[in-house]
Amino acid sequence: MHSTIQLIDLLGAGALLLWGLRMIKTGVMRAFGASLRLWIAKGTGNRFAAVLSGIMATLALQSSTATAVITASFASNGAINPRMAQAVMLGANVGTSIAAVILSLDVHWFASAMILIGVTVFSLSKYARGKGVGRAVLGLGLMLLALQLVGNVTDPLRESEVMIAILSGLADAPAFALILAAVLAFVSSSSLAVVLFVALLASAGIVPPALAVTLVAGANLGGAIPPLLAVLREGTEARRLTLANLVVRAIGAIVLTIFAVPAAALLQTILPNANALTIAAHIGFNLALLVLFLPLLGPIGKLAALAMPKPATPERGTRYLDDTVLDTPTIALAAAERETLRVSDIVLRMLEGEPRRPAQARSGQAQLGVSAR
Repeated sequence: MHSTIQLIDLLGAGALLLWGLRMIKTGVMRAFGASLRLWIAKGTGNRFAAVLSGIMATLALQSSTATAVITASFASNGAINPRMAQAVMLGANVGTSIAAVILSLDVHWFASAMILIGVTVFSLSKYARGKGVGRAVLGLGLMLLALQLVGNVTDPLRESEVMIAILSGLADAPAFALILAAVLAFVSSSSLAVVLFVALLASAGIVPPALAVTLVAGANLGGAIPPLLAVLREGTEARRLTLANLVVRAIGAIVLTIFAVPAAALLQTILPNANALTIAAHIGFNLALLVLFLPLLGPIGKLAALAMPKPATPERGTRYLDDTVLDTPTIALAAAERETLRVSDIVLRMLEGEPRRPAQARSGQAQLGVSAR
């Protein structure tokens, strides 16, 4: 019975962590959604600016998945060059690792302060932007509170023989551990939440360092799957972008899993703290991907184009409508307005071309009559 209660507490804390992430994302999108999208689109003049845009957007949204979906939507609409969009994705991966550092800080009073400030701002604000800011701050407080709850729940698990046996089995099967962490990140749609959870398990002594590194690799791999599924109905460029991001992360995850033991040993010499070691592995993984693949944006784009060629017939359907922003009225209405203007331009061109066809036909008939005479 005691183990069942612990499991319920752990699942509840995990659900609160995910809900806090959702509140941050929706709050920022409702407060600055249109401006944030415009800023991402304009901040891609070169690959370094694009990386910085991805980092800043992910820090604001606390979700690399949200940044990836927004960027893929822009790439599909032609607002961002595909190479620069891939640089934004690499920056988003680094941004989520920086967010993990911020959220892993042991500041107990900060959670209560953020909840108090968030509720106050949300209650007193009369405008949508103020309420969005309050929602985002409240979500940050709930995330920090959830991490404290997870820490309290996992403390007794350190002496659990069943948990030790399960994790010992995972330590001897790194491939299975990689897949398990990827599935957890995919189901939760958040690699950040899984990394923070692994860090807490490592700090409690439940997860050995090498296994923690492998689980971090799996979390980063699983975090690249939701953006790909989210843009399946988008244009070819969006699917290419998210597919390339998944391939890049998969290559990094496999390499890190193979070298998990020496990587963990190296990190232990620098960071003996297990919590810091896990976060450092997360940062190092994404920084390594950035350094290795930023110079290879061109070849990555060409390989993605070969793997996913454009259809022979031109793609039909809407261009600016985005189902992922339906919970953000400001952005959804702006997208609907752009789509309406695009359709209006098409109709206008059709109407302007319509009178020409009868005139051209009459001219042709007159010429035939003259030649007949």
